[in-house]
Parts: sequence; structure tokens; C-alpha cells
Amino acid sequence: MRCLPSFLSLLMPSDRKTIRQAVRKQRQQLSLPQRQFTASALQAHIVKLPLFQQAKHVALYFSHHNEVDTAPLWQSCCVAGKSCYFPVLIQSPDKHLIFLPHQEGERLQKNRYGILEPTVSHDKAIDIFDLDVIFIPLVAFDVRANRLGMGVGYYDRTLIEVVRQAATEPLLIGLAYEMQKVKQVPMADWDVPMSAVVTEETVYWR
Repeated sequence: MRCLPSFLSLLMPSDRKTIRQAVRKQRQQLSLPQRQFTASALQAHIVKLPLFQQAKHVALYFSHHNEVDTAPLWQSCCVAGKSCYFPVLIQSPDKHLIFLPHQEGERLQKNRYGILEPTVSHDKAIDIFDLDVIFIPLVAFDVRANRLGMGVGYYDRTLIEVVRQAATEPLLIGLAYEMQKVKQVPMADWDVPMSAVVTEETVYWR
């Protein structure tokens, strides 16, 4: 079972709001079997990547509103002995993310958007440059691995230094359904491109 590409893959709308609304509407219509298939297919693609196999510190996310589920990938990380971290929203002074360690069974809490977060002390946050891979949700992407997010900018503000320093680590990998692909993402100056985007069909490298 695969998620069929949407009509958006043929269009190039310049309105970021229009893209977000259209893709999120299609994503909400995905069935549970489609979502489960995609999560498993992405996991199968990713575990074959040498850069993932070599990674020791991996940042994931807890899916929300039918984002690609990272549960199979998280399980693969645990089996391989990788340390896993999850994002926590920091509201001030500049609305950014920190990444806290989390293991299965530990307590979680919902943030202001209803997304689950670890509850361990913030002083246990890992330095972003100590992460090997960060897996990132998105609303839309294109074949050049440009990413369109929710529009709040937490990931972009957090990852901008990775781009400015042209760092090879962490590797920034967007996770998406193939139907989230558009002809071209209208990028803004503050948008952070991905190193790659993985869908149930393939890996799009920048």
C-alpha cells in the first residue's frame, strides 16, 4: 500500500499558506493503514543509510496531526543502541527547540500545541552539534529537499547555526509522505533546507 502523490506535485503555488492548507487537508485524510505503511517504509529506507548506521545520537519527534510516525524508527534506534532525543519548545527569548533524552516508559507531557515532550530537566539537553542526525517533520517539500514547516519557525530558528557554519553534523532529514511533495517550495530567507527528505518511495538528497 502506498500513498499516492497529490495534485500538488504538478503545481507550483507561490502562496505558502495555500500549500500548507492543501497538504495538511490531504494528510488528515490518510487512513491508518496508509500511515502505518509509510512509517514502516521510511524506517526500511533509513536503516540502510550508512550515515544513520554510524550515528550514535539521534533526534526524533512525536508525530502530531498525522505527521509521519517515527515509532518504527525509534524502535530501530533502541535496538541498535543509539541515544534518542526529542524536541522541547522554549518560548523565550527567541522561540527555539532544545533536545532532551527520552527512553520508552518515561513520563511525557503535552506542550501548548498538544505535542508530547520529555519531562526531564532542561540541563540534560544535548548540544545540537553533538547530534548526528535530526529527523524533522514537515508540511511540504520539493525534490531539492527544501522544507516548508508549520509556519511557527521553531526548527528554522534552532537549526540556522547548522547552516551558517556549514556543519556536516547534524544531518537534517525531513520525513514525509510522497503526497507532500510539491513542484517547488517557495523558500523564505529564514527557511532551513534539509540534507535529505525521506518518503515511503525514496530518498531525496539535496
